[in-house]
This record gives sequence, C-alpha cells and structure tokens, in this order.
Amino acid sequence: LGAVTVDAAGNRSTIEFTPIAIATNQPPAIAIVAPGSGTVSVGETVNVHLEASDDIGLQSMTYVANGGQIASGSADLDSALSAQRSFHFDVPLDLAAGSTIALEAAATDNLGLSSAASQVVLSVLDTLPPVVTIGSPANNSRFDPGEQVNVIVRADDPSNIREIGLSTTGAMIFNETHIVQPPGSPASHNFDLQIPAEAPQTELINLTAHAVDTAGNEGIRSYTLQVNDINDPPIFTSTP
Repeated sequence: LGAVTVDAAGNRSTIEFTPIAIATNQPPAIAIVAPGSGTVSVGETVNVHLEASDDIGLQSMTYVANGGQIASGSADLDSALSAQRSFHFDVPLDLAAGSTIALEAAATDNLGLSSAASQVVLSVLDTLPPVVTIGSPANNSRFDPGEQVNVIVRADDPSNIREIGLSTTGAMIFNETHIVQPPGSPASHNFDLQIPAEAPQTELINLTAHAVDTAGNEGIRSYTLQVNDINDPPIFTSTP
C-alpha cells in the first residue's frame, strides 16, 4: 500500500509504502465431540455432537455413519464463526455383533473450503434381550385338574436364539429347557404340562418363559393359568 502527501502549494512528498500481509483463507476446524470411540449396542440411540469454527464464517456441517449407509445429517450454519450441532441415529437391529460403525464429519466455509474431523469408530455389541412371547394358551386361561396343557413359547432376536425354557410355580412345578440347534430366529418350542389331578383348585399356575440369544442376553415373559374348581358343592339337608 502506497501513500503520498500534498501541501497547499501543490508540493508532493515521495511515495511511502507499507506492506500489508494478505492472509490465506484457512479451512474450517471441526471435531466430533461425542461419542468417542467405544462400543454401542444394536437398537441403541447414538447422539452425535459436532463443533466447528472458521475465520470467515461457516456455511454448513455434515456427518455420516458408514458413509451414509446407516445414517447421515447436515445443518446450515448461516455464516457463523463457530457453531455446535447435535444429531442422533439408531443402531440397526440387524447389524451384526462385532461389526463397526465409522463416524465422519466435515465442515464447509463461505468460500467453499472444507475440512474433515478425525474419524470415530464404534464397535457394535448385542445387549438387547430376546423378545419372548407365549403364543398359547392365552394369559389367565382356565384348566381342570388333571388336564394336559400345550404351551407354545416363541423368541425373536437379531443375534439368534440358542435356548428356550419354561418353568412354573404355584399349583404345579415344572422346569424344562430346550436347546435350539442350530441357533436361529425366530425360534419356538412346545412344552407339555400335565396339571396334577390333585392340584389345589382355584389356585394359580405361574408360567415363566425365557430365551437366551447367542450373545448371552436373556428375555423373560410371564403368564398365569387358573385351575378350575370341578367339585360339586356339598348338599345340606335339614328336617323341619
């Protein structure tokens, strides 16, 4: 930058120059603040928090999980010099335990210059219990003493079912476990209960069905059966 001075008589000074440094536009800074690299479970909601800044103003920030195959998100930043944004996504239920999710984020400034954050890698575990249902009989069904009852237990889980069991307390005691071979989902098994002929009438039979997946998670479902009173009421006679 050069400048001269001129006096009232029209005399001019020599030109004086002052150097001015022109700064190069710097790329934005962006970081994935949360989550850090670690573990997540299938079905879990993951909260993604991003922070970015820039010397001339931010245009946008984006994130992707596994290149956008699992999740993605973006936000316009309206020329802010710094910004924070949060996103979230659910880990797919069918994502295999032992797989990974790579989180990546980027920011773009008002001149179109972009930069990326350091990648965060999440290892996928399965901590969800199986979903257990008792398909038959219906809850609070009634049966006579001595009657045979077929109980159908079903279990569903993304990591496959390795074991299904049924136990009872109350008017009768029963405990049986079925190994699912090979493990699969859905899996089901029929359990045959023989209600004792001497079962206390009007008492309850408490059913507890359980299932275990290949990751060791256990799911439970409880039902109740009722024992009918089949005895005729006593007859009393009286004489006048």
